[in-house]
Amino acid sequence: MYLKNWILSLFFIFNSVSSFALQHALVVGINEYPDYENLEGAVNDAKIIVEALRRIQVNIPNERVLLNAQATRGNVEQAWNNMVKQANAGDTLIFTYAGHGSHVKDIIPFDEQNVGNNGEDETLVLYDKMIRDDELTELFSKANKFKIVFLADSCHSYGFLTRSGNCRSSRSIPQQLIKANQRFFTTKNTYFYTKGDEKEKLPHVTFITAVDNDTLEVCEMTFKGKAHGALSWFFAQALAGKADRNNDKLLDFQELNDYISHSVAEVSQYSQNPKLDRGSIHTIISLQANSQPQTPILNHNIIIKIKVEN
Repeated sequence: MYLKNWILSLFFIFNSVSSFALQHALVVGINEYPDYENLEGAVNDAKIIVEALRRIQVNIPNERVLLNAQATRGNVEQAWNNMVKQANAGDTLIFTYAGHGSHVKDIIPFDEQNVGNNGEDETLVLYDKMIRDDELTELFSKANKFKIVFLADSCHSYGFLTRSGNCRSSRSIPQQLIKANQRFFTTKNTYFYTKGDEKEKLPHVTFITAVDNDTLEVCEMTFKGKAHGALSWFFAQALAGKADRNNDKLLDFQELNDYISHSVAEVSQYSQNPKLDRGSIHTIISLQANSQPQTPILNHNIIIKIKVEN
């Protein structure tokens, strides 16, 4: 009888733990490049996104905010892997990038040959090296027990303008400059690309990119006197509740798509059109700070009966 009561008590304890899915984030922003033209607004983008995420209590410690020289390939990979290890199944992982983008010749699994982009992989240009779109797809594919939101505010980001208006600087690095910098190609491949980003869409991933065409450039603009990418600016505004039309504190895909697409197109005089692809995910991000407890809450009104013998 004691053993039965003990087992039942433990059952109720473990089922009384709050089962809220948590939200975690990794934010990267790079203005200063040792080999390429510097940007003005990528770090500003990172800072406003971090502020907006922390306001709704997304888990984002300082070691997952990588700015300028901190944003090396190794540090980004480490921060991502640590975030995956700390999260539980069903949690949401948010990864945002603001900085230069480029494109390089496609490699195995040769998934870019017939998709209208001249057989080239799109890349995020980090402080010291680059990450190909295939590598990101492999990372996200392995993290399939989570919901993932990935935002890239860079040029050549679709598939993963030279824009009129108050363009301050372009977030594009010409391919010939990337090719000339052999340091970017000296790293050994960390991942074996089994899928490629064009061969399989991942149902657990929401992709948000600054443009809907890989041939376009993304220019930085001015918001409240500071340089920003329009996508990052309005994403932060969406996190602040501007996109939550029904005020349910849940940011669903349609709300986010409508708000970002309309806002960015309007401010750029319809020369920059973001691309959102959600897979099978409906609710993207919870805006309810109090619904994301950082520690489980136990029901303290449970009595545990234990009989100790010998």
